[in-house]
Amino acid sequence: MKTLESIENERTQKQKDLDVENEAYHLVEGEKLELQRQIIELQGKKKDLEIILNKSTKNIKQLKNEISMLTNLFWSVKNS
Repeated sequence: MKTLESIENERTQKQKDLDVENEAYHLVEGEKLELQRQIIELQGKKKDLEIILNKSTKNIKQLKNEISMLTNLFWSVKNS
């Protein structure tokens, strides 16, 4: 049979354990929220980079086209 003192000691220890678990939970929850914030930020940066890459790809194609046209014109004028 448990005494009042042993019951109180066990209850006190369980309360300490609960406090430790609550603190750990809140720390992990905070880290999770920070990671979610970083993910959103990185997704925005990724979208910006994709837009820049698309513009760059378009510019590369246009420049290759212009070089090809100028090369053809050069040889056309040279062979005339």
